[in-house]
Amino acid sequence: MGPLHDVKRTVKPMIKSGNSYAITYADTPLAMLMFQIGEYEDAEVIQTFFLSTEGFFQRDSARLGKRLMRTIQQRLKNRPIVSMSYGGTDRVERWYGMMGYELAAAEGNLRVFRLPPVA
Repeated sequence: MGPLHDVKRTVKPMIKSGNSYAITYADTPLAMLMFQIGEYEDAEVIQTFFLSTEGFFQRDSARLGKRLMRTIQQRLKNRPIVSMSYGGTDRVERWYGMMGYELAAAEGNLRVFRLPPVA
C-alpha cells in the first residue's frame, strides 16, 4: 500500500477517539498532534505523532507545545511523553528542549525525546 497508507492507518484511530489536536493560526493549518498510550523501554508512556508545516516553527510554538503536552499529561494520568523525530536537526533538538524534553536516544536522523511527568 505504501507509506501514506501506513500513516493514515496509524493516526485515524487517534483522530476518531479524540486524541488529536489541530493547531492553526489566523485560520491557517500549521500542525496536527495525535497521541496514544503505548510502551517505551518497558514503561507505559504517552506516544505522540506530529505533522507540521514550516510555519509552525516560525511562531511561539515551543510555549504552546509545552502547555499542550502538559495538558495531555494531566489528561492521561501524568505519564511521561515520548516523542520521536526524524528531523535530526539542531533546531528540532532545541525546540524539544525548550518544551522541557530530554534527549533519550539518537540513531541516524532519529531522535527520541522524553518529557518526564510533572513532579
